Amino acid sequence: MKKFLILTIIVLFTGGVTMSQFKTPECVAKLNGFTFLKTYKLDNPTKEVEYSYVFSKDNSYMLIICNKDGAQKNASVTLYDSNRNMIASSYDEANKRHYYALAYNCRSTGIYYMKFKFDDPSTECSSVLAFKR
Repeated sequence: MKKFLILTIIVLFTGGVTMSQFKTPECVAKLNGFTFLKTYKLDNPTKEVEYSYVFSKDNSYMLIICNKDGAQKNASVTLYDSNRNMIASSYDEANKRHYYALAYNCRSTGIYYMKFKFDDPSTECSSVLAFKR
């Protein structure tokens, strides 16, 4: 396990795997103890983009949104369960505020949907998905 973790860190920071041209060290640095899983490239989106991923019970997941400079610009992600019921969002409707990350403690293994929305569709960015057991 230790060898796999070291190899993963080396690959991530040396650019050995090209997952997205926008996956910056600044985005990865925001993972705070989470293990990198996947990057979703969100280049030239219209208004919404949706992806899915299988989440496992008793794991915590984090989605981080950032542009090519590592900052987040008026984009949000909403997480839905397999029945498309909304679970959480990185946009706080009450305060009209976007947050760069969304964390979720998974209680049931299954397909989860991530819907990304953009206030400015010309903004190119990506989302990093990570997990922690």
